[in-house]
Amino acid sequence: MTAAVVFSGQGAQYAGMGRDLYNNFGVCRDMFDRAEEEAGFPLRSICFDDANKERLNNTLYCQPCIYTHSAAAASLLNERGLKATCAAGLSLGEYTALWYSGALDFLRTLKLLCQRGRYMADASSMVDGVMSAVIGLNDDKAQDACKEASKGNEVVSVSNVNTLGQLVISGARAAVERAESLCKKIGAKITVRLPVSGPYHTVYMRPAADKLEDCLRDIPFEDMQLPVVSNVDGEVIKNKRNIVPTLVRQISATVNWADCVRKLSQLGADTFIEIGPGKTLTGFIKKLLPGARVVNVDDAASFDKACLELGL
Repeated sequence: MTAAVVFSGQGAQYAGMGRDLYNNFGVCRDMFDRAEEEAGFPLRSICFDDANKERLNNTLYCQPCIYTHSAAAASLLNERGLKATCAAGLSLGEYTALWYSGALDFLRTLKLLCQRGRYMADASSMVDGVMSAVIGLNDDKAQDACKEASKGNEVVSVSNVNTLGQLVISGARAAVERAESLCKKIGAKITVRLPVSGPYHTVYMRPAADKLEDCLRDIPFEDMQLPVVSNVDGEVIKNKRNIVPTLVRQISATVNWADCVRKLSQLGADTFIEIGPGKTLTGFIKKLLPGARVVNVDDAASFDKACLELGL
């Protein structure tokens, strides 16, 4: 088995996520406890309590919550003896992949994602923005629709290329609405609004990128112990000196997830383990690489099932 680990991105969150891991495994309980102390907000309650769904969807809380869940599940797998050979993550999941690689420690990454979430929330407050999944249309046609739908200060663009025929558009609400209509006219099967609170991976995030760059330059990154594939270009981040410019570009650039998966396959991965809330990446990988073995770890049941299938 040559295993790649992939980490969930924003939009995968759900009310109650992580509660099962916290209640059943000491390593997960310790990581959630430490994360809440560092974050300075009720991270466990926001993750675990069904009544906090609205707060969980807010990027201020969503990013550190998803990261903590993913890192806790990854640590549980490591305890069982998982030896991954490469890693990637969708958007904020790329930070989890960098933590997994040894480039950053757990709490420093958490603090960084708290800052990233705040910068993105500030940038989002400047525009009435939304994101929408587009199914059944290739990215070239979607790009054309976005160009036609963008007018003046109302801009929309392709923010994620997830699989062949499945992508996300993002931008000002009015422009996204026009683009949704155009996409349907030229062949899209359906468009679905995403549970996020801003127009991520667009030009509207450039103020957040500027603030993030200042923050990142003060962080002493370590050498990565395994290859991490970047969303920006679907290539391996060459060395620790390239982490800062990659993460700065990533916040406003298109997430090329399909290219990330292809690169992980080129690196020899024949098994993909999605770690974190939900099974979104599992579905994407199965479409991109029909012959690959794909498992996910989200809760105690999926952990037991993955360990059985992986022989851990």
